[in-house]
Formats: sequence, structure tokens, C-alpha cells
Amino acid sequence: MNVLEGVLDEQAAPVLAQLSADLNASQSIELDVGGLRRINSLGVRAWVDFMRTLGERPVTFRRCSPSFVEQMNTVSDFRGHARVVSFLAPYVCESSGTTFFEELTVGKDVSADNFEGIGRRSCKECPEPLVFDDLPERYLQFLRFD
Repeated sequence: MNVLEGVLDEQAAPVLAQLSADLNASQSIELDVGGLRRINSLGVRAWVDFMRTLGERPVTFRRCSPSFVEQMNTVSDFRGHARVVSFLAPYVCESSGTTFFEELTVGKDVSADNFEGIGRRSCKECPEPLVFDDLPERYLQFLRFD
């Protein structure tokens, strides 16, 4: 599995081109994108070009970060034909104000027509329940494309 971290910006194109070359012999591709903190418009362009270079090989995304989820929800070609296995969902503890990112598995915790699994989380610092820190229908739009 390839782990991607940092920022997708104007510096991303050569890095993604090298990754594409390194993956050239792979039959299937698994990418952990949980470490991508920010993606700007030039990073989006570089990513879409990168996804096109992968052709029709199976691609799997794991631990999609909130910034990655945002792009999947707004840019039609961003995801390409990849399958999302899991994503990081934002939660907040209303007692302490602490934000947590919980990994949710598609098909197990949530699906395109069932968001119930999104609400069952407890704070790791106190006994209070965590609250999903977005609108599920908005944050989980990308599930409709599976």
C-alpha cells in the first residue's frame, strides 16, 4: 500500500508522475490518502491527471482524509474509477471541544443509503458521546458514486 501525506498543490505534479511510474507494473493499486491535509486547485488538476495515468487498473482508496473527501464530493473526475474502502470522519466532543477523526469502513459503518453507523462513537478522553461534525448527507455524497 502506498501512503500519501502532506499537501497536493503546485508541487504535486512531478511527485504524482513519479508515483505513477513506480506503480506502472502494479496490477492493482491501494492508496492510503489519510495523510493528505490540504488540496488546492493545482493539486486537484495534478491528481485528476494522475488518476488518468492509472488507466483501468483497480484502484482502492483507504482512510480518505476530510480534504480528500471534500474533493471527491465536488470534482467529478477526482475519484476516477477508484473504490473507497474507508474514510476519516470528523467528530467533536461537545464536553471538551476536542476534534477526532474516526476511520469508518464503507459497507460496514455506512453505506450510500444508511448513515446510522456514523453516530455511534464515544470520546476517548471522557465518557461523552461524540457528535459527527458535518452534515452526513453532505459529507457522504461520494458514497452515491459506488
